[in-house]
Parts: sequence; C-alpha cells; structure tokens
Amino acid sequence: MRLDIKRFAFAVASSWAAWYTICSFLVAVAPVQTQAVFSFAMHYDLTGARNLTWPSFFGGLVLTTAWVGVFAATVGGFLKAWSGSRTSDSSGGRTAEPSKCPRGHGGWQWAGAVR
Repeated sequence: MRLDIKRFAFAVASSWAAWYTICSFLVAVAPVQTQAVFSFAMHYDLTGARNLTWPSFFGGLVLTTAWVGVFAATVGGFLKAWSGSRTSDSSGGRTAEPSKCPRGHGGWQWAGAVR
C-alpha cells in the first residue's frame, strides 16, 4: 500500500483544525477553567494568556492548520521516500483475486502463491 501524501496531509490538517476549534470553543466558553486544566496538564503557567477574539481564532486556525499540513506533507514525503527502497506491496506479491492454477489442476490458487 502506497502513502498518498496529499490525502495524508489533508487528514492530519483536518484533524488539527477540528481539535483547534474544540479547544478554542472551550477557551471561549470557560476561559479560566480551560487555562487551569491546560496549565495543570502541561505543567506551564497559562494565566497570562491573551483573550480569544474572532480575528485571533480565524488567524490561528488558518496559520496553524497550514503549518500542520506542511509538516504532515514533509513527514509523508520522508516516509514515502524511506519505504520506496522496499517493496510497496505488503502482501508479498499475493493479491486478493484468485487465478487458475498454472499446473492445470483446475483448482483455484491465490495469485502469486505458486511461483
């Protein structure tokens, strides 16, 4: 199975955008509690964090999603290049479609199983 870099980057960026939106919603609804939870979880003081506005939400959403997409595409490119030296078919040459037995037995074999 080959890695489609565009789909991989889009999936990662879409997941990031969803998480960013959920996190921003929590900050908008309960800023003090959200800062307290994330400060506790990350062991970092977030009490001086800025307030969330519509321009900062959309700017952060677009910019961080773009950077995450570029990073995912870069990682996908490295993974594709690294796995390119090996066979891209993890089934060992066998496919899911049956073919006639080459020995003339009339039975069905998995394609590639008999060499």
